[in-house]
Amino acid sequence: MMQKKIGNILLIGKDPAIFGNNLGIGDALERHIGYARRWRASGFPDAEIKYICYTDRSEFFQRQSPIEGLELIPTRSFCRAAYAWDAWRQIAKLVAKGWTPDLISPQTPWEEGNVSAIASRKYGAKLVPQLHFDLFSQNWKDENWMNPIRFKLAERVLRQADGIRVVSNVLRQKAVDHFQSDSSLVLVSPVPVSVKSHVKISDSSKLKKKIGASDAPLILFVGRFCEQKNLPLWIRVAGNVVKQGVSVQFVMVGEGHLLEFLKKQIDELGLTTFFSFPGKKNTEDLIDYYAAADLFLLTSDYEGYGRVIVEANAVGTPVVSTKSTGPEDLIENGQTGFLTDCGDEQALTERVMYLLEDKKTRIQMGAAAKQKMIQEQSPERLHDGVIDTWRSVLLGGN
Repeated sequence: MMQKKIGNILLIGKDPAIFGNNLGIGDALERHIGYARRWRASGFPDAEIKYICYTDRSEFFQRQSPIEGLELIPTRSFCRAAYAWDAWRQIAKLVAKGWTPDLISPQTPWEEGNVSAIASRKYGAKLVPQLHFDLFSQNWKDENWMNPIRFKLAERVLRQADGIRVVSNVLRQKAVDHFQSDSSLVLVSPVPVSVKSHVKISDSSKLKKKIGASDAPLILFVGRFCEQKNLPLWIRVAGNVVKQGVSVQFVMVGEGHLLEFLKKQIDELGLTTFFSFPGKKNTEDLIDYYAAADLFLLTSDYEGYGRVIVEANAVGTPVVSTKSTGPEDLIENGQTGFLTDCGDEQALTERVMYLLEDKKTRIQMGAAAKQKMIQEQSPERLHDGVIDTWRSVLLGGN
């Protein structure tokens, strides 16, 4: 008697952008539809992917009809403390209706990971937690008093896992070393980024005018204004550049709880006229900022992946970054960008100044970075990476 092969996948996460409505930047819905489409085509035609998303009770978050095998299920929780319980209730409802998961993949190994681990044991599903950031970074552990607790919770879940999906080779090696695990169980599958729409417009002056910038060289940051990004260091590097007497402007796109603190630092350093904060932007608008920039500066203490590097490089904008795990996979130091040690203000300043003063090298480096992204970061290739991870765990590598 042939064994029934369904291949149902349960994803548990907290990315509100998957519901659209301009709730976040990126292409989460498109990405997950791609997973569902390619998963069915890979030999699981009857499979369904259910995405249980931790959400509040906003009207934006409504259960949606399946799209090509993907169904979105919001928890619509009263508060954050209820997320896991509400996710469990949704799982129980699915099972009561006759749907059971064959593989469960939580977006993080603690908040979503614990309920996923319990469900995997109860229903006999494979457990494949995702690691999208550097869980092993001491900087991360020191950042918040809760993080050491989260680390212990994550350890417990990860030790139960049938496989671990990580987003970079450097992070994979850290996981293998920490758990002393079989390296075949830790699988690299970066987050797909849609690079097709990132087209460099040759007349950057028009783009700078479009986003309200001057014609001066533009150094860009995109992301959350939080401790992880070490933005006080970013601003000190900017101040060092200004002291060199070069014509320059700095644009910081995003939002976060450190915004007013950063503005105060900028004011105290006498840099206010050099900075602009346009706020959070959607994907289409972000492309203009990336393409208008002459270089992108990232000073993070830790990064699991570095999506912003992919997006900047995809339009031909070179990146100067710290060696904060993910960027070490994405940047070929001295070829497609520059890498420095975390916290090295002098080295970061020197690399930025070098690219500002050598336009030819800056353009060549940006072109090399763009070619690398086109070759390595196509959505189709990265979708297949996720599919291969699921297949490897479900079918034992076959």
